[in-house]
Amino acid sequence: MAICPEGICKAIDYLKTGKVLRMEEVAQGQNPDWAEVRIDFEKTDGSTTGAYKAKVEVCGEVMSAFKSAKDMELKAVKQYRVSRLVKVE
Repeated sequence: MAICPEGICKAIDYLKTGKVLRMEEVAQGQNPDWAEVRIDFEKTDGSTTGAYKAKVEVCGEVMSAFKSAKDMELKAVKQYRVSRLVKVE
């Protein structure tokens, strides 16, 4: 019996770093609708390295309680998805 799905376990064996390359400019206190990011990865034994560039965009909203220990006030929160993913190295 597998303790964790194969694809997820393999992803855990990699060191990863992320960097925002650019994003939508918005007013202070607002969240952008999109960002372009770079994700670098390396297998823990150093045998495999590479990088991806991705565009992350809003795909909808969900209602969420930010401070659920206090009064339950629901607010709309943006949900994001990867809309483009390209291996660069």
